[in-house]
Amino acid sequence: MKRDKVSAFMKSNTFYIIVSVAFAIVAWLLVLSSQNPTETRTIEVPITFINRNVLAEQDLVDTSITTQPSKVTVKVKGAEAFIEQIQPSDIYVEADYSQITEAGQATIKISEPVVDGIGVSVESYYPTEFECIYDKKIEKYIDVDVEWSDDLAADGVSIVDAQAEPSNILITGFSMLLDQVKSVKVNLADTIKKGSVTNDGSISLVCRFYNEDGDDISYNFDTEKVVVRYTTGKIIPISYTITDNPANGYYVESDKISTENAIISGTKEKLDLINKINLGQISVAGANATFTKKFDISDKIPADVILKEPAEVTVTISIAKYETKEISVNPDKLRKIGENSSYTYKYSLDTTKVVVRGAADKIKDLQEGAVSYSVDVSNAKKGVQNLDIRFNLPEGISTQGTYRCRVEVSEHKGATDAPEVTSTPEHSFEPTSEPDN
Repeated sequence: MKRDKVSAFMKSNTFYIIVSVAFAIVAWLLVLSSQNPTETRTIEVPITFINRNVLAEQDLVDTSITTQPSKVTVKVKGAEAFIEQIQPSDIYVEADYSQITEAGQATIKISEPVVDGIGVSVESYYPTEFECIYDKKIEKYIDVDVEWSDDLAADGVSIVDAQAEPSNILITGFSMLLDQVKSVKVNLADTIKKGSVTNDGSISLVCRFYNEDGDDISYNFDTEKVVVRYTTGKIIPISYTITDNPANGYYVESDKISTENAIISGTKEKLDLINKINLGQISVAGANATFTKKFDISDKIPADVILKEPAEVTVTISIAKYETKEISVNPDKLRKIGENSSYTYKYSLDTTKVVVRGAADKIKDLQEGAVSYSVDVSNAKKGVQNLDIRFNLPEGISTQGTYRCRVEVSEHKGATDAPEVTSTPEHSFEPTSEPDN
């Protein structure tokens, strides 16, 4: 059935008319192309911007540094007869803003141009896209930090506190700019001279804006001012006394207090009466390890005086064990003091090794060559006697125990009745069983 219909159509006049028209068009195009060769042409075409209402709906504002393009350069190709007839209005190019929904940088794509004309096509176009930056205005409250240095206050005075009024400020601007602001600060040193603050006061200061890296970006903002009110106090020293001695073989290596001063406030008459805080005595009796002791100094301040800081202090007493070191004693280097020419002396040391002790750092630095030793025979009588050896040691180091020298004194033949002293005593000290704490 279908074959019969196709066969009938192909034998009809309609079929022959369609075929004839097709052949005519092809022939016409062949003739036209032979007489009108293919050419290219460059045309400036305006861009049609669509969906720009999205920007207004999002309160976005164009903050781009560069100007956005308004035209596209389109290169078209086709037969000469058709190319010459093409106008910019025959080519459509659009840029769609519907994808911009938030602040920031965005890339807008330019659609491929569409040509309204037969036998003409687009070969290329430029630009194919462009960059833009959109932002929105916002409001932001930021706390104001007050800074100052201790050298602004006069001797014996301290700036205890400083507060900005208002404590925060409202800044308005584009979100990307405001997001850079990490802190707002004012500094008393901008206006107040060093050593000039003696009591409470207030001052008007200009705010500075800083980013995360600490850079001053105030030039991006309008000038903002705040009033800063500051309070002061009197600085008084904190003292204490260490008493008694640690356990045998130990010494006080160091002592340290958490803060050396307290700050108080009150009437001038009251403050003039307070010049220090005494924590009293701290006993180290029998101590063999480092210990700390806390003091509530508010108990030591009169009721009508305000203690600003601190409420509590801690004293740390470091207790260390003596270090020992063995040094050699050379009999030939023993100095003899007070020999009498009427007598003959023979010396014999009971040891050639001596143990000394003291703080670790001093023991470490002690060199044998720096130690001298002597025996005083000024009062020695004829016969054999054991005399103490005196060691000339650095401060804080002593011998561990007592060391003696055996001295045998005999009368010299032909001695006179008047004894003659052949040497004078040198400056020395007796060894002690413990170094000074």
